[in-house]
Amino acid sequence: MSAAEVAPAGPEQHGTWRALRLRALQTDPEAFGSTYAQVLARDGEEYWRGVLASPGRCFLARIDGAAIGMARILPGDAEDAPAEIISVWVDPQARGAGAGRALIDACIGWARVHRAGTAVRLHVVETNTAARRLYEGCGFTVVGREGHELVLELGPPPPSEV
Repeated sequence: MSAAEVAPAGPEQHGTWRALRLRALQTDPEAFGSTYAQVLARDGEEYWRGVLASPGRCFLARIDGAAIGMARILPGDAEDAPAEIISVWVDPQARGAGAGRALIDACIGWARVHRAGTAVRLHVVETNTAARRLYEGCGFTVVGREGHELVLELGPPPPSEV
């Protein structure tokens, strides 16, 4: 299997994003805050274009041209609030090929440019040990708990790196 390539996704890629998101919700429903039915209830080209055009950045991972993963990073609500990584998913058949790491690295890179000096945060279901290993391998540490999810955070870079 070739290495995963990650690139930003814009509104013109709404069909690809939609297909991955719906597949993610069917394949790993316990990993997400929304359900397949909830997302289908707002399904439509305008909705998906809006997701990809909203503040922050969406990323797609591809192997040999096929879309196999996704992640999204949102700016914090306030200037000093952490950026938040959401909607991370990699097709089960492509897991272990580096796509997850590449997606997280792309999100962190976006945050370091657009939200310099702030932390990056994400949530993960406590029992999702593979995702926890990925996030911890990227430098995230557990900073709290919200329901059945752990809150992980990657601190801001030292001032000399901002």
